[in-house]
Amino acid sequence: MIPLSVLLVTGFAGFAAVIYFVYVYNQNYWKRKGIPSPPSNDLFGNHLDEISQLDYPFSQLIRDWTKQYGPVYGIMEGWMKTWVISDPTMAHEMFVKKFEFFHSRRFDPLLGNIDTTEKLSMFSSRGTRWKRLRTISSPNFSLGNLKKIYPTVNDSCQKIVSFLDKAFEEGKPFNIHLYFYELMMDIIMRIAMGQKGSKLFNNPYVRIATDIRLTSKTPLMKKLAMVFPPLAGFFRQLHLLQNYMANSPENAMLAELVTAIREKKKLKASGQAQTDAEHVDFIDLFMDAEDSTVKDGDFQKSGMKISKKMTESEVILSCYLFLLAGFDTTANTLAATCHFLTKYPEVQERVFEEIQDVVMDEEITFEKVNELKYMDFVMKETLRMYPIGVLSTSRLCMHTTTLGDYKIKAGENVNVDVLTLHYNKEIWGENADEFVPERFMNFTTEQQMVYFSFGGGPRTCIGMRLAYLEEKLALYHILKKYKLVRAPEITGFAGFAAVIYFIYVYNRSYWKRKGIPSPPSDDFFGNHLSKVSQIEYPINYILRDWTKKYGPVYGIMEGWMKTWVISDPKMAHEMFVKKFEYFHGRKTNPMLGNVDTNKRCHVFNARGARWKRLRTISSPSFSLSNLKKIYPTVDDSCLKLMDFVDKAYEEGKPFNIHPYFHELTMDIIMRVAMGQKGSKLFNNPYVEMVKNVFLHFGGSKFNTLAAIAPGISWVLRNIFLAYAFIAKVPFAVMLTELKETVRERKKLKASGELQSNSEHVDFIDLFMDAEDPTVKDGEFEKTGIKVSKKMTEAEIISNCFVFLLAGFDTTANTLAVTCHFLAKHPEIQEKLFEEIQDVIADEKMTFEKINDLRYMDAVMKEALRMFPIAAFAAARECMHTTTLGDYKIEAGENVNVCYNDGDGFYRNAGGEESEQKLISVAEKIQAQLLMSIERLISLTEQIDGRSDLPREQLQYYQEKIWPILMETDQEITWLSEAVREGINSCTIDEKRLSILLALNKFHLRIQTVATFLSVDFNDEIESLLELRERGIRGLTLKAESLSFLRREHMNLRTKLLSI
Repeated sequence: MIPLSVLLVTGFAGFAAVIYFVYVYNQNYWKRKGIPSPPSNDLFGNHLDEISQLDYPFSQLIRDWTKQYGPVYGIMEGWMKTWVISDPTMAHEMFVKKFEFFHSRRFDPLLGNIDTTEKLSMFSSRGTRWKRLRTISSPNFSLGNLKKIYPTVNDSCQKIVSFLDKAFEEGKPFNIHLYFYELMMDIIMRIAMGQKGSKLFNNPYVRIATDIRLTSKTPLMKKLAMVFPPLAGFFRQLHLLQNYMANSPENAMLAELVTAIREKKKLKASGQAQTDAEHVDFIDLFMDAEDSTVKDGDFQKSGMKISKKMTESEVILSCYLFLLAGFDTTANTLAATCHFLTKYPEVQERVFEEIQDVVMDEEITFEKVNELKYMDFVMKETLRMYPIGVLSTSRLCMHTTTLGDYKIKAGENVNVDVLTLHYNKEIWGENADEFVPERFMNFTTEQQMVYFSFGGGPRTCIGMRLAYLEEKLALYHILKKYKLVRAPEITGFAGFAAVIYFIYVYNRSYWKRKGIPSPPSDDFFGNHLSKVSQIEYPINYILRDWTKKYGPVYGIMEGWMKTWVISDPKMAHEMFVKKFEYFHGRKTNPMLGNVDTNKRCHVFNARGARWKRLRTISSPSFSLSNLKKIYPTVDDSCLKLMDFVDKAYEEGKPFNIHPYFHELTMDIIMRVAMGQKGSKLFNNPYVEMVKNVFLHFGGSKFNTLAAIAPGISWVLRNIFLAYAFIAKVPFAVMLTELKETVRERKKLKASGELQSNSEHVDFIDLFMDAEDPTVKDGEFEKTGIKVSKKMTEAEIISNCFVFLLAGFDTTANTLAVTCHFLAKHPEIQEKLFEEIQDVIADEKMTFEKINDLRYMDAVMKEALRMFPIAAFAAARECMHTTTLGDYKIEAGENVNVCYNDGDGFYRNAGGEESEQKLISVAEKIQAQLLMSIERLISLTEQIDGRSDLPREQLQYYQEKIWPILMETDQEITWLSEAVREGINSCTIDEKRLSILLALNKFHLRIQTVATFLSVDFNDEIESLLELRERGIRGLTLKAESLSFLRREHMNLRTKLLSI
């Protein structure tokens, strides 16, 4: 009896052999037909020759094969059979005479069934569906509509020249191609997608479209689907899943378009949509044609009646098609044209002379653009030598027919070798390899038959006339002002390095393109080099210095990463509170990997549902009841520290108290969080270990490299982790220690030997109770989210790690800073001592009495205001594109909140004395006005809006509130006198005025309430408005400062009245 394993192996080998012979037989298809063909791989056919098509385009490869195999030959693209032709008569026959046999583009297995799939654009559709979509789209490109959109196109072209002006002023060579990308996206978004106004160098679609272009290489799944057509559906789903998981640029673009279109539909349905007076954009046209059910009939070449309706998917994909097609091809054509104009300066000079002759000193018009005939020849000659849209000249044979003497079977592809036709010397002359625009002065019928720069036949590019208009207008505005000159030529590795360099230079100019102020940055490191010495001069001080220079909102480049820096209070509050769902992730750290899936992520770096889960589990440790439980432990460690302080004091020498606080905070955190029994002050190995983590982290260089090259951050991360554990970097040693501690505790707990601390439940116990090897997080919501109260072992270790570090260093530093201020301001220390004497007296300190130390609380807060220890924790990553204030924040950008102590902004000519007087007066006013506001609000709540104000209420107002307002007016007078003394009656600039406005805000609120009360009551109360006129006096204000003050006052008044 033959063993089953032998039967299985034999069966599998036999099956593989059959498949192999089937593929070998298929690869011999052209040989059996007697058609020449280049050698092919048994499975992939000629696909393996396409792998390097970005470096050597496939169109060039086909041209090389044509030279070897003649005007008609065949290639195998996996399983698919493709004819390649460069015979002019056959090409014309396919595109025009036999269009009904070749109305479909070549077969693409990743599209599925293009006759039934919902998600299909006009480019990929065929038959009746193509004719329907083409008919609906055609009005966008009519002569009448081109005239309507002409002013918009012209405006964008004029604006791009202003950016070229700035590049020219820098006196360095630059890549004009990038400017054409911005220009084309600006135009297509304005005329097609409904964008209002120009957004040059501030358009998020440019980045997404560029990413699509850079990743446009034939996908692996498409190659596999071509090799194994029966599995095409499977590979298609894998491709879609791959795009979804990797958040591919295509998916990002489609998501943006879906949001934009559906938002526009909502506005249209509600009657709020505003049409552009210049023209009707593509989205409007498509939405007017939208219908949920569309049925297509049989295709005919002509005389066919079609429905002028589109599904929502077709609307979205049509917008997607026009956006990409209008962006990349036209920008590339302009770049190629500029290349030829710099290579042939005599041609450029002739174009310039034509501009001078046709337009002269007049304004360019739509009609005059069409008179630029020689420029038209230059554009056409460029596209003859570099036909941008060669991919659009391949067709699928729908029914078996003939082309010339060859029989083409249904299902076979036919690819026209455009480059061979465009360089055919029999058609174009002996100078076909040269750039000669004049050849189009006599554009013969034969040449027209083989000129396929925009495709051929009825499926010629629908946007051809628009492309010519855009290109000619752009060249007109550029050549009218500038002469194009070639930059030094670079090749090989230098060329590759230059491309990388230009990409980084372009990225570095991100903030400049958005019109956001930014400090100068290094080409590769961005502003990272400014952070190298951050231990000596911390980054938060650098940010503060930049804030003084660049204002409350500016941008920095951290390697490749884009980071906003804000010090606007409203924007900060909006980010942290109102729009928390958009900013629940900490600032991007490429060395952490994917914080949503990285198993070693802790509560500090986690985001979304994972952060909420870890936060929910950890919160009980910091509840009021638990703080009461751990109070005796904390108090005991503090008392024991005093024994060590006493010993140091007895020595009679000055000493650094900071190390004592390090010992104290480590002792407390180890006792209350890590299960340490009893105090181990000055005998705790974790103190030095944690100090070394902060002083010798070892990952800063890797962090910098990962920020510069995020594409290889995962490599750098793994190298660093391997290095850290091999070289025993402090943080790796500490993680190992914690891992052993946690596992030892788990063993004791499992054996029943673990004795809990009678004082409280420590963090490790709490975390171990929540342990679960499998934890799944759902979608994040701001509120109402249900989270699993479970943690993995890796999360337990990482959270112990972060609590130990956070509880050790920040608290010790805060205590040290507070002591510094108390030593510097002995009067404050004395006041603090008096509060302790008053609150505690001779009694024992208790948990409740600590909360009675109000002044001590104020001292701690003031120390943290001036030296915010954890300023780095105020940075966030934008999870979804949104706005903060008037600024649009893109998904993936970081936002860093910078504190600003105002030093240098509001110092006046009178020196510190007058400044202190100003501050003291301001504090007095704030205290008085806050009380006044509370009393006024209480009064307004009693008034029901009637005009017959009861006499007793009016009397109360006149007797109680009026004196407060009069006293307030006197205090404002004091303030104005202090300011006058401070700035010596000089003109006041807007920066100094802003502090005055801030202090005067309370006064303005009083006026607003008074105004509100006076509306329906009596004339006597109207006199309160005079306070506004007397509020600031004794100052000589510049006219612009005075208008600034009035504008700010009216804005504030409007806002307060709306509350």
